[in-house]
Amino acid sequence: MDIKKSGNTYITRNKLDVVQNDLTMDVTHSSSSDVSRPTTGEEIRNAFLAFFAERGHQILPSASLIPDDPTVLLTIAGMLPFKSAFLGQVKPTASKLTTAQKCIRTNDIENVGRTARHQTFFEMLGNFSFGDYFKEQAIQWAWEVSTKVFELKPENLVISVFNEDEEAKSEAMMVAQGLKEVPAKFKLTLLESKRLNTEFNEYTYKTKNSHDMAARMFLQYLGTDNIQMEDIKKRDVKHFIRWLNKNKNYAPSTVQKKINCLSSIYQYAQTEEEYLEDLANPFQGHRIKVKGTVKNYKPWKIDDLRKVLPLLQRDSDRLAVYIGWYTGARQDEVLSIRPEDIYTDEETGVMVMAVKPDDGLEEHQSAKTEYSRRLVPVHEDLKPLLKDFQGFKVKARAYSKRFGLVKRKVVGSNKQYSYHSLRSNASDAFLRNEVPEAIASRILGHSNRGTTMSYGYYAGDLELKQAQKYVNLIPKL
Repeated sequence: MDIKKSGNTYITRNKLDVVQNDLTMDVTHSSSSDVSRPTTGEEIRNAFLAFFAERGHQILPSASLIPDDPTVLLTIAGMLPFKSAFLGQVKPTASKLTTAQKCIRTNDIENVGRTARHQTFFEMLGNFSFGDYFKEQAIQWAWEVSTKVFELKPENLVISVFNEDEEAKSEAMMVAQGLKEVPAKFKLTLLESKRLNTEFNEYTYKTKNSHDMAARMFLQYLGTDNIQMEDIKKRDVKHFIRWLNKNKNYAPSTVQKKINCLSSIYQYAQTEEEYLEDLANPFQGHRIKVKGTVKNYKPWKIDDLRKVLPLLQRDSDRLAVYIGWYTGARQDEVLSIRPEDIYTDEETGVMVMAVKPDDGLEEHQSAKTEYSRRLVPVHEDLKPLLKDFQGFKVKARAYSKRFGLVKRKVVGSNKQYSYHSLRSNASDAFLRNEVPEAIASRILGHSNRGTTMSYGYYAGDLELKQAQKYVNLIPKL
């Protein structure tokens, strides 16, 4: 077979030809009775795609047999749909892709029937890299999928290299045969492990954001943009914990959460790479004293809260209380709201407030972006108060201090009454009115694992309108 393109696997009736960057491994199927390996067309297809999906490749469906390319009559190869991407004319949907492409090999039509490996219609399995990995990694994976997934015996494989490619001969051949370690530049890094871990576990936005922040902060402490997983040492983690305590002044519980996130990332990396399996997880075994007590906030008595409002001297400070009362949003969430985050939904006509989470976004980031978490319908009594809303300019710490000073004049120093108590008021209102828990949790931004709480998460017009009805059940302040 004349191989001109790389990164594809050809499945034929009695032969598997794996082609990776001009390295061809012609494999004749053995007559082994072992049925645990994939043998049918569907099993082979699924096993191949799953293998590369687990290694960060996006699976794309087969393109049409009639290509958008005037130079060919039919789709003849798995790489043909990506021709414009290889030529730099369009940007691929991801840097790593894998497909099972339906093909009609018109350029081989004269050889059909003359050999056992030329077909008319067949599926070509392929993995493609656009500026990500190159020969060493491609060939290592080709060897792995052949020997580990398809369970082909290495001693039965015949490997050939393009005669003018000395690099493939000296580097890739050795990698494929396990005679050389994986090049350092292809070993798993913290950021790559974090991404793969997030995708594999299908984390909610809040969990993903927590992992992002933990990894970013660890790299900030190390003073580097990224680090290979095998280079992370337990002593580095020990000093990182001390740095979080002393320099960031984080509570022990917050420190523990960040270490747990990083430990989860490392554990996933160990399942991906054999050279990490025998290494101890550097993020485990650290003694972080976390208090077991949790603050219980009492809901405000409405008369007491009404006494607090006039003591707040600024209109914006009072508005923050009204928004917290009518939405149940956290203080940081309320103070991050911008004018553009309040708008009327075009499909339902419902006035909504796009509220972002309070766990680590930059102050300049609007909630009406990819970082959005949830839409909260605006209460009827809140609408007139938002008419000339220009956003909040106060910092969270300064606002907490101002609110704390005035609330002491009404309820004393009782810490169970705070701005956060407004969430308890909203939650109690929903409970009394028997609002469905799923809707109440979404409005309040409670973490429901498995529930999609992204921008526009309400299931159609009906549910958004229902949410507005439930929000209006909150009593007037």
